[in-house]
Amino acid sequence: MRMIAAGQLLVLLAGIGMMTVSYGADDDYLKALKAETQAITGGEAAGTAPPAAETKPAQGWSASGQGLAEELPPNLSQEQFEAALKSSYFGTFVFYNKLGAADKSTVYRAYQSNAQISNIRDTTTSLLKKE
Repeated sequence: MRMIAAGQLLVLLAGIGMMTVSYGADDDYLKALKAETQAITGGEAAGTAPPAAETKPAQGWSASGQGLAEELPPNLSQEQFEAALKSSYFGTFVFYNKLGAADKSTVYRAYQSNAQISNIRDTTTSLLKKE
């Protein structure tokens, strides 16, 4: 009798675990973090190569150049800045896109004074935290 109850409990826990995994798999936040991690590490997140669709580099993108000291091209318009951020640093773009228009302008001005991605990330996250 105890074996049956233990077996049923195990099946129940396994089902809950499977639902949790499948439910969390669609989380946009985790996808954004994974995409940015792959961009920074050249697609070697968690020791596995990304699917072929994610490994196709955008024009002008260099996996070897992706790092915290990486800069976006200087003197971009705000629209060009957003496009460059989206294509090269998608995770940062997702957080940037959650900002209001005034805060987006603040991030853009920070980019104009210092085009390093670390500066853009710091500015974006500090603005998100204040909301």
